[in-house]
Amino acid sequence: MHAYLIIGDSSDFINSFEGRKINFVINKIADVRELKATTKLKLTEKTVIVLERFDEATAEAQNAFLKSLEEPQINLTYVLTAQNILNILPTIVSRCEVKEFESSGPNFSEEEKEKMENFIKANDGQKIKQVSLINKREEAIEFIRNLIFSASESKIESYKLIDEANKTLNALEKNGNVQLQLTNFVVNSRI
Repeated sequence: MHAYLIIGDSSDFINSFEGRKINFVINKIADVRELKATTKLKLTEKTVIVLERFDEATAEAQNAFLKSLEEPQINLTYVLTAQNILNILPTIVSRCEVKEFESSGPNFSEEEKEKMENFIKANDGQKIKQVSLINKREEAIEFIRNLIFSASESKIESYKLIDEANKTLNALEKNGNVQLQLTNFVVNSRI
């Protein structure tokens, strides 16, 4: 196998590989171009490229990386690390051997888990009322991250909800209006 996708704590698995290890982060297409420039030279020794936090890469960057993943050099192995497999394109997942380890995601109290599950099950009016109470950007970002983690942990089969939550998180991190982004999330994530 020339590509692995590690979900959760990956340090022990990565250390088990022999050869040179290169850590790399891909967030955008420019990062993929930089990686291609690094890997286009012929590798004479076994090399493991560790793509850290790959689940944070944009969909465009993941698509751009796909060709590199499909046609690696002989001595090259890719190890993609992530916390949430749902944030990775299915075409990437299908080309990797997936290994899941204990997640280092947030530890929720039972009360917090129940709060997130109740939000997911609530009707639109209840959701709007709940998000209208969130005014600070940091609080909104934490809420959306917790929602994504909770939805993926409980294996809720709503990719639309998780996809919209990721879009909302991205917009909030880019200084989008808190109330507008949260309201749009509720409207766009209807199941």
